Amino acid sequence: MTVNNQIISKKYKEFLESNGKTTAEKMLSLGFVIKENATDIKTEEDFRKAVEESDYMDEKKLKMFYGDFLSYKDVLQILRVGEHGLTDGEIAEALKIIPVTPNLQISVEDFVNIIYE
Repeated sequence: MTVNNQIISKKYKEFLESNGKTTAEKMLSLGFVIKENATDIKTEEDFRKAVEESDYMDEKKLKMFYGDFLSYKDVLQILRVGEHGLTDGEIAEALKIIPVTPNLQISVEDFVNIIYE
């Protein structure tokens, strides 16, 4: 499963209507931390990329954008993104303790509990 298109559309509209002066301020108003010098967000696709690359997503935000379960692809993407994304070797090590496979999803709650233990 990938980030829900309807939710992205709704959040993009909220982003456009935000009172923030900079892109970073507008994203922060939605709960996402991005670099101050981040590229301007001009399209919904730019917004999607910024959300996927933001440095912080808690359980609530993960559920909002991915639903209750994460696929193997979702987990890989989450582990790679952001300023502190993991390397391929670190991801391989992380997958030893995260019970997710290409055929088995993991609940967002379980994923968050494992990551923040």
